[in-house]
Amino acid sequence: MLFQLLIIIGLLFLVPPVCRRIHIPAIVGFILVGMAFGPFGLGIISSAEVITALGKLGILYILFQSGSEIDHNVMHFQRGKAVVYGLYAFVFPFLIGGLLSYWLLGESVLSSVLMGAMFGSHTLMTYPIVARYGVQKTRSVSIVVGGTMIAMTLSLLVLAVIEGSTEQSFAWWRIGLLPVIIWLVLWLFPRVAHSFFMRHTEPVITSLFVMLLLVGAAYLFDLAGIDGILGAF
Repeated sequence: MLFQLLIIIGLLFLVPPVCRRIHIPAIVGFILVGMAFGPFGLGIISSAEVITALGKLGILYILFQSGSEIDHNVMHFQRGKAVVYGLYAFVFPFLIGGLLSYWLLGESVLSSVLMGAMFGSHTLMTYPIVARYGVQKTRSVSIVVGGTMIAMTLSLLVLAVIEGSTEQSFAWWRIGLLPVIIWLVLWLFPRVAHSFFMRHTEPVITSLFVMLLLVGAAYLFDLAGIDGILGAF
């Protein structure tokens, strides 16, 4: 385990300067290095629990960063366009992927629906590139980020429904928790954070508190059967 952590920290130190020299974004370099050194490449870095947790934390941070850097005034006025973009980005790939899976591959209905949900989902993994060029607060980026979260939410809801229909042990009450959890994250968390930041200003303490809320929000969404990345956002 320590050897794997040594390799990871070394790569974190070496990849960014190498990427700058060859003029590619660091996030692309990290993805390529992960593919090369991961369990399906050279196998130097295995999918141990600690490694998986670190990777999950990195994804949560990217979603948190993309949400925190959005100009919410712009997002408020462009929410209608974000909804339309999110629906287009999900519905058409969902239908195309599902129908092709059913007709061409001969998969079952549930498998085809799952395949369509995979086609309809996309991520914000390239958001650090946008932030690097300082255009993350523009109208177009706000619309795309908002639409991406809508498409991702719909895909995850489809996944939760499929999981509930195929697993007898799936607790449907978990999905019923979602409105309560959304209220906690959007109403209670900001007020707790405001009260905390009024009393504490130390950078280390405040950073750890933010990480605590970030992982806590992700865990609550995961508890409702929805991927924690939505809670991070």
